[in-house]
Amino acid sequence: MENQDKTKYEQAVKRVEQIKGFYVNLTYFTFIMITSLIINLVITPSYLWFLYPFWGWGITLLIHGLVVFKKLPFYNEEWEQKKIHQFYEEEKQKINKFS
Repeated sequence: MENQDKTKYEQAVKRVEQIKGFYVNLTYFTFIMITSLIINLVITPSYLWFLYPFWGWGITLLIHGLVVFKKLPFYNEEWEQKKIHQFYEEEKQKINKFS
């Protein structure tokens, strides 16, 4: 029971770190995009070049958010556990192969 509680706690810490990482990314995105927009409008208002990094980083940020908040159907806890088990079994086989 104690080991299971420790595992659940570690998973909760990992989840908080993922959410925190997303919010840091969102903060950087917002600051840099606002700064880019201002620079763009001051230097070359006729050409909106800031849209290129906005869409590139914005799409990446969207995907990051979907992953962190578990909204992607193909990337969830079940998938993660299956992959962990798969890699664990592969490593076990490698060790047994050389033993």
